[in-house]
Amino acid sequence: MQFSCAPRVSVEMKTVAEIHSNLSLDYKGGRTNFGKALQLAQKLLLKSAQIDINPILIFMSDGDNDDGECAQEMAGLLDAFPQLQCHTIFFGEGGSSRLQSMAAAIPNGHYHLSVDGMQLVQTFETIALGAEFKAASV
Repeated sequence: MQFSCAPRVSVEMKTVAEIHSNLSLDYKGGRTNFGKALQLAQKLLLKSAQIDINPILIFMSDGDNDDGECAQEMAGLLDAFPQLQCHTIFFGEGGSSRLQSMAAAIPNGHYHLSVDGMQLVQTFETIALGAEFKAASV
């Protein structure tokens, strides 16, 4: 999913190989609204609930949120998915207290700051290793 002022689904229920061959990410511009993106993320996670997977939310932004604290959306995700793994990532300088509070709203949620592309790669590798470890231990 991509989001700015409105979220949109870029890829849904595809394998990594399918995503790699048909990836179409384009920046549409606009303001940054986390709430609507979190609501759409919950809908997508609900659609995938019939598949036996551990839900994981990786929420990345390079901007400030324009639509509030998102506490209600985070609480809704936690209610619907008590085993949710949550990672929030700020990409750029300075960080985001909003993304930090979103990660803190989920037990064992993680906030990551990636100031450049190298750190962003490391962040995604760390997340992937953690998700792989949790899946193997279930």
